[in-house]
Amino acid sequence: MYKKIILLFVIFNSIYAQGSELKIALMEAPLLTESKNSSGLGYGIISDIIKNACNYGGLEYSPVFYPLKRAGVKFENDDIPFILGVVGKKPVDSEKSEDNYLYLPCYKVISSFYYYKPNWNRKNRYKEYSDLKDIRIGIPRGLHLKKTFEEAGIIVEEYNNPEFATKMLISGRIELLFQIDFIQINIINNKYKKYKDNFNKLKHIYSKSVLGLIYKSNNKIAAVAADKFHDGLLKIVENGKYMEILKRYYSPEKVPQHHADFLQNLLRK
Repeated sequence: MYKKIILLFVIFNSIYAQGSELKIALMEAPLLTESKNSSGLGYGIISDIIKNACNYGGLEYSPVFYPLKRAGVKFENDDIPFILGVVGKKPVDSEKSEDNYLYLPCYKVISSFYYYKPNWNRKNRYKEYSDLKDIRIGIPRGLHLKKTFEEAGIIVEEYNNPEFATKMLISGRIELLFQIDFIQINIINNKYKKYKDNFNKLKHIYSKSVLGLIYKSNNKIAAVAADKFHDGLLKIVENGKYMEILKRYYSPEKVPQHHADFLQNLLRK
C-alpha cells in the first residue's frame, strides 16, 4: 500500500516538474509575435503577455518560431505541447475535432475588411459575408475563416506578409484586405502615413476572435503547465502588468475598450 502511494507521489512530482516549461509554437506576426524586437517595444504584444504570464506562473517560456503549416505538424506530432491559435478552433489542417483540444484565452482581436478609396467603387452596404460574394479579398494564410468566406462566394487570395498584402490592396490586385485592426492600423500609420486618408474599412461587417494557447486534452504534462500559465495570467491581469503591456503598444489613451471587457471576463472565470 505504502509503495503504491510513494509511486504515485513520484509520478505526480515527475509530471509537475516536467510541466515547468511552456514550449509553444509561434508564427511571425508583426507587433503580435516576433522573434526579434524590431519595433523597439518588445517581442510583440502577445509574446510579451505570454512571457510575463509564464514569469508570474513559475514557468520557463520557450517560444519556437515556425511557418504556420510546419507549426501545426510539430504540434500534432507532439514535438511541441502548445501552439498559438484561435480559441475554440482546432489548429490548421487538423483532422481531429475541437473536443481533442483545450484552450487558454490570452488576447482578443477585432479584424476588419480594409479598402483603398482610390480603387473602391462599391457601396458600403455590406452586413453579411454573403454580401461580399465575387469580391477578391486578401486574407492571412491559414485563417480559420477561409472556408466560411469561400462558402459565401468570396474570392480568397492568401498572403503571408501583411505589408505586402497592403501593397496588393493599393495596386488593385485585391479589392479588400482582411486583417487584425491592430496590425493594419500600425502598417498604415508607419508605412503610409502620407496616404492614410486613402484607407478605410467596412463599418458593419467585421470579426471578433480570441487568440490563446492550444494544447491536447490528453497531455497531462501540458495540463500542469497550463494551470501554472493560467495562474500567472490572472496575476498579471490583477496587478496591472497586462494593461501596462497594452499601453506600451497602443499608447495609454488608445487602448480599445474591448480589451478592458476581455480582462474583466478573464477575472470572472
